[in-house]
Amino acid sequence: MNSQKNITQSNRPSPRTGAIVGGIGLLLMAVLAANANFGILQTLIVPGDAQATSQNIIASSGSFRLAIISFLVVAVLDIVVAWALFVILRPAAKSLFNTN
Repeated sequence: MNSQKNITQSNRPSPRTGAIVGGIGLLLMAVLAANANFGILQTLIVPGDAQATSQNIIASSGSFRLAIISFLVVAVLDIVVAWALFVILRPAAKSLFNTN
């Protein structure tokens, strides 16, 4: 039983791996979200004019789809970063809740 516990612990990602994955994920999230929001959507949206906005979206449907896909990738990366933070903070949680 002891060897089984060691095998499962050795398969866990290290905090260093979590930090690298989380850092890359956060950088990608920042770039994708900024590009989608400020680079694409703000050029398509006309404040106070829904008809002009819809015409811009129809005329630039490829750019609009790229912005939507970017936001979906950001949502997935958000989950990846949450996992990375879990991996990084797991050792602290063990020592915090250790009642031995």
